[in-house]
Amino acid sequence: MLSDPRPVAEAVKKISPETLVVLDAVCAVASEDIQMDNWGIDVVISASQKGLGAPPGLSIVIASQKAMKVKITIVDVISTAINSLVSV
Repeated sequence: MLSDPRPVAEAVKKISPETLVVLDAVCAVASEDIQMDNWGIDVVISASQKGLGAPPGLSIVIASQKAMKVKITIVDVISTAINSLVSV
């Protein structure tokens, strides 16, 4: 399912400009238009086996300059995702 990330990114930037916007684009990378700078996306996460059509096993992360300045680990990302699901 293709969703437009722009409204979410705009809302996040309006409410909390310092918050990083992370886009899960596993299927979209290489098959859909993704304009990180224009849409306010700080990090795009993908994998080799979907839109890129390569053998599985590679995690692909594209980060903006803003995101590169933030010290964050994959554990932080996973725990944030889990916490957001639990709080729903």
